[in-house]
Amino acid sequence: MAPRFVWNLAASIGFPLGGAAAAAALLSAVILPRIQLGDVERIRQLARHVTGEPLSGSTVIFLGNSITMEGLDTSQLGVGQPDWQAENYAITGCGLSEYRIILPKLLKRNPVCVVLAFDPMTLQGAADIPADKAFAYAMAGFVEDWPASWTADDFPGLDRATYDILRSNYMRQLLHFRTAPLIWINYRSRAAVRGDLRTDSSYEWRAPYTMLESVDQGRTQFQLRALAERYRQASPIPSAGGVDLLRRTCILVRDSGARLVFVMTPVHPDVRTVASPLLEGTRQTLREMSAEYGGVLLEADGVLESSEFADSVHPNEAGRRIYSELIGRQVFQTLESTLESPQSPAAVSR
Repeated sequence: MAPRFVWNLAASIGFPLGGAAAAAALLSAVILPRIQLGDVERIRQLARHVTGEPLSGSTVIFLGNSITMEGLDTSQLGVGQPDWQAENYAITGCGLSEYRIILPKLLKRNPVCVVLAFDPMTLQGAADIPADKAFAYAMAGFVEDWPASWTADDFPGLDRATYDILRSNYMRQLLHFRTAPLIWINYRSRAAVRGDLRTDSSYEWRAPYTMLESVDQGRTQFQLRALAERYRQASPIPSAGGVDLLRRTCILVRDSGARLVFVMTPVHPDVRTVASPLLEGTRQTLREMSAEYGGVLLEADGVLESSEFADSVHPNEAGRRIYSELIGRQVFQTLESTLESPQSPAAVSR
């Protein structure tokens, strides 16, 4: 009886464990490398894109949220020098906390310039990030390039649970993304049903826009009313946490030797007035940071008309062309005139 009991006990424990191990191996080696992680797939692809040899020539990298994703086409920047190039690394919802998470890996490629985008709400706080994003950043290996001395205290605004996710091991990351096939099916189904979304933008570093059409006027007006209310409720003074995180980011870029450029992104004309206190608070803070850290401020918050927006916040094709040409001209003119003296601050108005 004893041998049979031992065998049954071993089977009852070993088979489930073996099945779990096989499932984890299948997920790790076969499924995840071949399917997308939905809205966070771009994070994984960015890590793959920037891992390797330093950039050749003089490369400008752009960081921002979906406004930069939809609004900036680096092929339309009008680069004046043949050895200069530009890449758009914007990620949906990306803000100050995520700038700090990803910059150490990006700066290892030795870009000549880092352009950080700011909308009216960017400096409102050092915000936490969703768990899906934190796990994606961890799985993509961004944490591996952080300075060894960094702790949770270096990320004001992040919950401790989020920081622990960023430091999580690979098995925990696999467990989180065990539903990746379902995520992939939902993501592809949504794109197929809507018909107005690109599905390849996760792999695009020049023009990563996803919107193929503008939304209808009724929906845009609804979005604008909600956005206006959000702006009314926000403090016109940037939060202490947001300014602290911005300062840490400025030091990180400056110490890498890259030129630091701030861009105030386009704001829809219908909410520009109500957003004015936020814009002025942002403008003043960025001017101060530019002066302190040898940066450049580009003000593009008033460059687009209503007809050049796809919805309440994102430029359409026409807006993308105008914004890209303007920013390209200003960034590269600024670089040409200031790279000889990297600590001289500059400001360029719209």
